[in-house]
Amino acid sequence: MKPLFARAAIALAILLSASPLLAVTVGNGANCDFATLNDAINSVPRGGSVSIRLSNNVPADPLLSIDRNLTLVGGYDSCSDTTTNHLTPSVIRGIGNNQPNVHLSGFANPIAVNVSLVNLRIEGGAAPRGAGIRIGAANQVRLSNVVVLDNDASEFGGGIYLDGEDGAGLVIEHDSSIVGNSAVQRGGGIYCTLADADHGPGIDFRTGAVIANTAGAHGGGIYLSDCKLIGDASGSRLVDQNRVDRVSFPSAIVDQFGSASGAGIYARASRITLGSAGSTTRISRNEGRHQNHDGAGTHFEVDHGEGGGLNLVESSVATLINTHVAENVAAQGGGVMIRSSIFSMNLDPAGCTALPPYPGCGSLTANWAQGYDTGFSGCQSGAQSFAGRGGAVAMRGGASVLNSVWIKDNRVDQTNGCISPNHVRYPHGAALDLRESSGLDLFNTVVHGNGDNSADDVIHVDSGALFRAFHSTIAGNSNADDAVLRTSTGTPGIGLFNSILIDTIPLYQNDGSSGALLRAVCVYASSLSTLDDAPISDLRENVAGSNPGFVDAGNDNFRLRADAATRDLCRGDELAERNRVDRVLLDLDGAVRPRIVAGIPARSWDAGAYELQSGTIGNPVDVGLMLDDGGLVSGAGASMGYTVAMANDGPNPVSNAGFSLVLDDRIQLPLAVVPFDAGWNCSQSGRTATCRFANALASGAAAPTVAVQFTAPATPMLITSTAAAILPANAVDTLSTNDMASIDSSIALNSNLEPLFGSLPPALLTGQAVPLPVTVRNHGPDASFAPRLKMSFPASLQTQPD
Repeated sequence: MKPLFARAAIALAILLSASPLLAVTVGNGANCDFATLNDAINSVPRGGSVSIRLSNNVPADPLLSIDRNLTLVGGYDSCSDTTTNHLTPSVIRGIGNNQPNVHLSGFANPIAVNVSLVNLRIEGGAAPRGAGIRIGAANQVRLSNVVVLDNDASEFGGGIYLDGEDGAGLVIEHDSSIVGNSAVQRGGGIYCTLADADHGPGIDFRTGAVIANTAGAHGGGIYLSDCKLIGDASGSRLVDQNRVDRVSFPSAIVDQFGSASGAGIYARASRITLGSAGSTTRISRNEGRHQNHDGAGTHFEVDHGEGGGLNLVESSVATLINTHVAENVAAQGGGVMIRSSIFSMNLDPAGCTALPPYPGCGSLTANWAQGYDTGFSGCQSGAQSFAGRGGAVAMRGGASVLNSVWIKDNRVDQTNGCISPNHVRYPHGAALDLRESSGLDLFNTVVHGNGDNSADDVIHVDSGALFRAFHSTIAGNSNADDAVLRTSTGTPGIGLFNSILIDTIPLYQNDGSSGALLRAVCVYASSLSTLDDAPISDLRENVAGSNPGFVDAGNDNFRLRADAATRDLCRGDELAERNRVDRVLLDLDGAVRPRIVAGIPARSWDAGAYELQSGTIGNPVDVGLMLDDGGLVSGAGASMGYTVAMANDGPNPVSNAGFSLVLDDRIQLPLAVVPFDAGWNCSQSGRTATCRFANALASGAAAPTVAVQFTAPATPMLITSTAAAILPANAVDTLSTNDMASIDSSIALNSNLEPLFGSLPPALLTGQAVPLPVTVRNHGPDASFAPRLKMSFPASLQTQPD
């Protein structure tokens, strides 16, 4: 059975099993139960459970062979200490005898065990596979505030090796880290195999970091082969400064395993899902290039150095949510390399946690496809040159969707070039490089600032690949040499729909493709002349202009001003992909911008990146507010108040909606908030009252009202108060006109208002309309500001103010 786990800083974790639980201590003091960890573990019958408190006053045993349910907690000053300190973890240090520091296998014990390791540092191991921790059989390991440090594997998995064929699993949480480990072949930090949906739970990367690990062939940080990697818990996940570097290891061993790729994460036939609204995920500063070491280039291959941040091969599927892939380096695919796999980046419906300096909720930022020269000082006989391709993303087969992503400041480099049959010198795709029948779609995405004065183009589409941009902004990429968009060879295609394309260089260029297709529908472009240069073109409803109306493009604010020429520019029915039309909308930073429901129906869509139509994002609702002061004039200094009513016009129910009421700054405190239902949760600060209704509010339903009481100003005047709706993070309000309510209230010292009604006939015929004159007389002695009259009529009577 799985353990129940609680944070060690509060209470020791205790594993439950059918046999009695033992709690023992390990150390060299008089109060210690055992002097060694292995003795403590072996004291428990197999199938039993033990909770071990590890003292810092003695080095712990390496070569732990664990086959019992175990909670091992370090960080105790002595065996009599009852409080663990996460700042001083206990150390388990290897002795270099070709065995993992911690080994969980099923050879001696067929019973699967659950092991929690807390407040430990596992370091200095040396083994072929899993030098720090090796996990096999159906065993489950949980790391909590654990550092796996400086372990070296001669084959796979320097820090951790997970063989999930029989159901093994790994949980990384509470800021655990895998740091500075190495593997000669694959998986410098973590190696995971056969832990997919058909086998084990794989890796649950809740919070923590994989930093500065090195592999000779694939997966400097993490290597996945038929493995599942998930990470959607709140908190922070970091894959940073890992390397793949064949030069660091014996070439005869490494070269047989192919190119050095996937410096951050390498995935073969694997599934990856990382990121959530309440977390930050960053894959950054990983490096998959090589430095020549002998001047001849004899240990390099043409396809080396792919996927600085992430490399996907053999039908892998990766979904990154609210994730930043930034500052990674490779020969091609500086950020991400995709070969016959599926890759997507999305915005979480519930929004995101900002991660400065990276823009938006998710980004491909400042990645670098560097290329390489293998010859000494540029060229030698038989040497090769390969220019960079795909600064952010390079694709060779497969499909990709980038939804609400910033693609910014990526670059590719031109190499010196060598006289060789494999000579490739000119760099392509400062942002995106698509080849071999790849397909990539952008939705609500900004492509900006890519090039760095070396790339021939920003987006390169070659050999049957297809690039499409829906409601996206491609602007300010003039650091490229030749064109923003380029097609070459075969039958590539480009589609631009309801988008903005602005630059000072040519927008499109075709090189040697007689079958290239370019379709542009409702595109606001700095020039339309080159878009028609494609051999096959379909241009409709496009507009040429130099000022799309960005709020502040110089500071990366590509929202549209109210007077922008690109607002209400496009028809929803112009899109070839009908399922992309009429969806709830978010902008790149997760802020709600509802679709226009009034105005000009035929032109209800803006061009560019801030109306998202890639699918229903969030929960569409319509929350409206009403403020009421009873229609009476209040006396100066008298007690008065408002009632706040909230209703949901749907189409979906909403929970935890509410309002913020800001009272006129001249009212007198104290302020009392009186909800008429226990479902309301209200607070107040100064002259502001904030309330949320925890219960579900169905479509068409109204919440019980809330009363707000205070004291009127001491002098006659007109006061104004305003309420604004508050929505939960996953809700999107489809109609913004009723999200705010404002009320003016008249305050008088001593006024006496009398309503005076005109006469009505004794009977009204069916359908007969008669006027009802109403006047209000103030008997004084003081003036009454903005007097109002509240009247009630039978429900059967229709009224119309004149």
